[in-house]
Amino acid sequence: MLPLLVVGVIGLAVYSQTLEGAGQANDFYFSFDSDHFWKLQTWRMAAGQAFYSLSIGLALLITYGSYTPNGVNLVTSSVAIVATNSFVSLMAGLMVFPIVFTFGITPETGSQLSFTAFPAVFGDLAGGRAISIVFFVLLFLAAFTSCTGGLAVVLAPIRDEFQTPRWAAAAIGVAFVTLLGIPSALSFTSVGLDINGKPFLDLMDQVTGSGVVIVAGILGAGLIAWGIAKADLLAAMNSRLSSEWIIYVGRFLPVGAVVLLLATYLF
Repeated sequence: MLPLLVVGVIGLAVYSQTLEGAGQANDFYFSFDSDHFWKLQTWRMAAGQAFYSLSIGLALLITYGSYTPNGVNLVTSSVAIVATNSFVSLMAGLMVFPIVFTFGITPETGSQLSFTAFPAVFGDLAGGRAISIVFFVLLFLAAFTSCTGGLAVVLAPIRDEFQTPRWAAAAIGVAFVTLLGIPSALSFTSVGLDINGKPFLDLMDQVTGSGVVIVAGILGAGLIAWGIAKADLLAAMNSRLSSEWIIYVGRFLPVGAVVLLLATYLF
């Protein structure tokens, strides 16, 4: 499904460049604002987006890492994952923003773009029905693959700790995750579930995407780098290059990250 997702995003990104608002969208997308660049809040938000997008701080990497065969070069794999994710994210922006500017939608609309704004404007596009089908299939695939990865985090400890069959652990995990997801799903229905005027889904995304994942990722990196012997970490990485510097990055970067994170809330 992932290759299909990438091909679909690239196709829609190319199509979006033919829309009237493509030029304005690209100016907005690629412009550099030095005032925002030097704001600590910008870096916190960027870190939250990067951590969430790369599944850092969600226990996904630890869970997937436990299934990684011996001999895999983790440094090379990490670089490939970051590069692929960055490319897809860039294409997604080229896909979304031209539609946003063509139809005068506010870029800060948030998750409502997918569930309220885009359905309304797809009907005004040439071939809008086909485009909407492709878009929402891609959105489903992206969500499904993320849910599958997240479910692996829940499924693994259930199987290991309670010695349950795989199907039973999966059933328990799906039921638990479904219950947790119901409030978010109700955000854009006739129920319109919100808290203080903010859709419940957006609130959860803000709390987890810009808060929990950053703290969990920073603490996790620090605990691993300081708690596991350096020789064991280097052996597990299987890097052909000298990877000792990575250990020190893992030990001291979290300290600086914690200071920066605190500063974004204090100043």
